[in-house]
Amino acid sequence: MKHFKIWVLTLSVMLSSQIFAQNKTEAILGKWLTEDYTILEIIQIDKSICIKQLSTNKEKNKIHNGKLIGKGLFTSNKTEYNGTVIDPSNSKEYKGLFTLSADGKSLNLKIKWGFLNFNETWEKL
Repeated sequence: MKHFKIWVLTLSVMLSSQIFAQNKTEAILGKWLTEDYTILEIIQIDKSICIKQLSTNKEKNKIHNGKLIGKGLFTSNKTEYNGTVIDPSNSKEYKGLFTLSADGKSLNLKIKWGFLNFNETWEKL
């Protein structure tokens, strides 16, 4: 009986940590509007979190609709996600840091390459 209680307790801890991890991931999933009015969708494909461009107002960038522009996002806490951002025009990859606001309604992207930084804030749709 004692072993059964330990087994049930262990199983409960494992399941609750899995549910907690899913909730952290679910906060970032969904459609986002960028500063230049491009609509992106953060989706989960198998166990990987990716970003897909859905639509844009810029005629020259419409050819990138449907492309993945981010991949491999992962989190180590409730609000920060690390991953790879892909420039759809030349397929160059950059490391990005995504910070989710406390209310979950905005997402700040920071890309750093060399001495240069790029920051942008997206709004949840």
